[in-house]
Amino acid sequence: MLTNHHILMDGWSTPVLVQELLTLYAQKGDAGALRAGLTPYRDYLAWIAGQDRAAAIAAWQDALAGLERARVLCRTIGRAPPLRLSRSRCR
Repeated sequence: MLTNHHILMDGWSTPVLVQELLTLYAQKGDAGALRAGLTPYRDYLAWIAGQDRAAAIAAWQDALAGLERARVLCRTIGRAPPLRLSRSRCR
């Protein structure tokens, strides 16, 4: 059984974690099997640093061109008021 809070894992990371746990189980806890397919984060950072930032900004500006301003989903600033339910609704 595996439980988690939704803030810790999402729909993408849950299958990754389960696959890694199954791999560890099959390899009798040998973590070397997991490291074989991993790319170090520093390699990703080096790749990001080598990207053309101006071209990326231009691509996003082009993709978002013609859209109106952002839609406001909630105008409440700060904490939302507490939800109050009558006893008749809780039965």
